[in-house]
Amino acid sequence: MTPIDMTYVPLRLMLGDLDPSVQRYPDGTLRDAVKTVLLLNKLPGYAVGLDGVSVDPDLVGPGLDPNKFALLCYHTVKLFVDPEHDRYAFRTRAFSESFGSRNRFLQTLEMEIHKLENGDMFSGWQNYFSWLSGMAGLPLAEVLTDMHVNAPLWNATLTREGMRTIPDVRSGPAGDR
Repeated sequence: MTPIDMTYVPLRLMLGDLDPSVQRYPDGTLRDAVKTVLLLNKLPGYAVGLDGVSVDPDLVGPGLDPNKFALLCYHTVKLFVDPEHDRYAFRTRAFSESFGSRNRFLQTLEMEIHKLENGDMFSGWQNYFSWLSGMAGLPLAEVLTDMHVNAPLWNATLTREGMRTIPDVRSGPAGDR
């Protein structure tokens, strides 16, 4: 069984609770959060040990998946970050302070959780045309494009069936009409 207190250092690092003399989150709060994640079955197959201070079965050890420990930590940190305000500010007569957004941190955390639970995530399209093709399921550049090129001697039409060239009737041995 893995002791729950093994998670305290990684949790404090991720939460920014770095000052050992003034801790924002007491050990009991971190322990209760880890237990909550296990009770909510965020890590299927793992539970709080019978002693109440360990995870059963083991999370850390030779031959075990280290991503399970990371997943437990990420879900626990998400419990602390989710209820916080996105950004806030306060102002007194002589002093004001604003605190930035936690949105990016939360998105990164959710992306890491998704990767560990489901594998790599599809994160975007290369450009607008690849998005259109992906959404429609068709090579739209070929289906929706007809290109007509008018040159001095030939006219060319390029479609999905192929290229068709036609001699320009205005140009010939007699010259321009």
